[in-house]
Amino acid sequence: MANIENYIKPSYPLIAGILLIISGLLAILTAISTAVLPDTLIESYFSSTNLEIETIKTFLQACIVILLILSIFSILGGILSIRKKLWGFALTAAILAIFTFGPLFASSVFAIISVILIIISKNEFKQ
Repeated sequence: MANIENYIKPSYPLIAGILLIISGLLAILTAISTAVLPDTLIESYFSSTNLEIETIKTFLQACIVILLILSIFSILGGILSIRKKLWGFALTAAILAIFTFGPLFASSVFAIISVILIIISKNEFKQ
């Protein structure tokens, strides 16, 4: 009887890639939902500060741009991880994806798991 371990072998780069792509998509969803916040909600949330609404909106816009850039890296890292190419770039993208955030910081959690899986599966990547 054949050993079952020969038939069932998890593909860690595939799992990491899927998690990174999900992480990037969740971060993009978060950026879009932040971009469409109504002014009244922003005003009510920051009413206790002395900042002007335009200053807050400018800061939020800068955060959205940074989040979108990190999301693109996350998705690219996921694609490279699935294809098992460029281990260093896939790892760098996974580390950058840690700084994205999504609903309940799910994006960051997925990115941390992806970093671990990419490190474990270094030998499976084509350089």
